Amino acid sequence: MSEGLYDIFGVDLKDKLTYRGLVNDIKDYSNLQKWMIYNSYKNIDADIIVKENKQLLGWEKYQYFDCIFSFETYFGLICRLFQQEKLSAAEVRRMEPNEKYGILDLLGEKAVKQAINKIDPDPSKNWLKRFESAFSEFAYKTNTIGNYMPCPDNEYNKIKGWPMPVYNDRLELMYGDGKYKQWIDENKKSLFITKIFYSENLRKLTCQKNVRRFNSEDILKLVEWMEEVNKLIGDRTEGLLHQITETAVPLQNSAHA
Repeated sequence: MSEGLYDIFGVDLKDKLTYRGLVNDIKDYSNLQKWMIYNSYKNIDADIIVKENKQLLGWEKYQYFDCIFSFETYFGLICRLFQQEKLSAAEVRRMEPNEKYGILDLLGEKAVKQAINKIDPDPSKNWLKRFESAFSEFAYKTNTIGNYMPCPDNEYNKIKGWPMPVYNDRLELMYGDGKYKQWIDENKKSLFITKIFYSENLRKLTCQKNVRRFNSEDILKLVEWMEEVNKLIGDRTEGLLHQITETAVPLQNSAHA
């Protein structure tokens, strides 16, 4: 694999952006802090790098792109699950990074630990450590190339992710239910998304239509879901990188404000 190719698609795309005002170098922060900083910039979106290199990816006919697994959605769901204020996704997005750090402290030290201990207090299973590890890895992998895919039209993201209670921004729940089944079936192999629809661990975290959030009793299933998401994104990144290593299309590697 060429060095330039890996520099673009083998890393966290958040590292390739330019952040003015709040930080000097986002690489100095943890995965979760980095995502919180990135999420606080309303005019920055890592998918600009995907769009600039869509010919290299073989996605040149597409205009719209989507994160398959949305960390923002599940950060918001977890906040609303464990915060008394029941913050909305929009309220979470408007927070300054330091406010989000406070939520992170609460999640790690109090609420998640208590929820886990109610279900399975056996310390040998390391549920809290697994939650923290999977949560951090998801914050990193959400903006890696393995989590991006083209969309057939400008309605796809709205149906999958908003209003959120329908599918909770989950492709595996939307699949087979609605207008995009044929398009997904025709493209799932070339887009390396087939595994998503056969994953047992993804299906463990159930979601009823029009239910806005899962319950604290679902926390262990959420851990397994995030672990599976991280594995699927990693595998898909490798598949996409392998697919495009033979292309001769030059890379776009500019800084973005």
